[in-house]
Amino acid sequence: MVREPLDRLISYYYFVRFGDDFRPTLRRKKSWDNESFDECVARDGKDCDPENLWVQIPYFCGHHADCWEPGSSWALEEAKRNLLHHYLLVGITEELRDFIAILEATLPRFFKGATRLYAEGHDVKRRKKKRTVQATPTTLTKLNKSLVWKLEKDFFEFAAKLFQYHKQLVFENGTGGHKSHLRKTAKKIPAKSQTIEKIQMSPIWRMENEFYEFALDHFHYIKHQMFENLNGELLVRDGKFMFEKLRPKVSTPDLEN
Repeated sequence: MVREPLDRLISYYYFVRFGDDFRPTLRRKKSWDNESFDECVARDGKDCDPENLWVQIPYFCGHHADCWEPGSSWALEEAKRNLLHHYLLVGITEELRDFIAILEATLPRFFKGATRLYAEGHDVKRRKKKRTVQATPTTLTKLNKSLVWKLEKDFFEFAAKLFQYHKQLVFENGTGGHKSHLRKTAKKIPAKSQTIEKIQMSPIWRMENEFYEFALDHFHYIKHQMFENLNGELLVRDGKFMFEKLRPKVSTPDLEN
């Protein structure tokens, strides 16, 4: 699964400081630091460096040394290629429910009943971060300059497009979706627009975001093809899947009398 890169970075920034509601008494490694994400970006702090966005692209890229070079355009293209050719489905964190529904529809042997269990909340304990703060426009402007941000954004958009492709295979109207998260940070301050703009200036952000959006679109497409939306309920389209049992052909040798 992939997640919108900037949202992931901000979420992790506050998680290591304030934790979540799953283990509220656990002291996190940055619990002593009350600096906001905006303040960190304003002073070009290490914890909010756009290079920290370089996570999803190298993961999908592989073990080649260039995969781990922040801002590598080659790594972005390799990540996209691997996503297309080596994964049955890549979901989006923001649409976890739909991701589970597609898995159940395509691989019922392994995921039968998963959607119901998820809806009932019996499969996982949802966790909430103690604090969440959005980035300001100033922060976003600064991040926008990062090549890493641009590439990660590119990859996310690529993955998102692929997700939409899969979703189209399942849904009649695949534009919906519910935001679901396993955890929520105990405290997450919304970043100011200035902070977001600063982050978005990073080429790394642009690449990570491109990959995310790529995966997102692909996931939505598949979901749309597989399901139809009837009064808010996701129903598997009829006649979309055909499973055949393949058996090896056994040739019987001619026996001479």
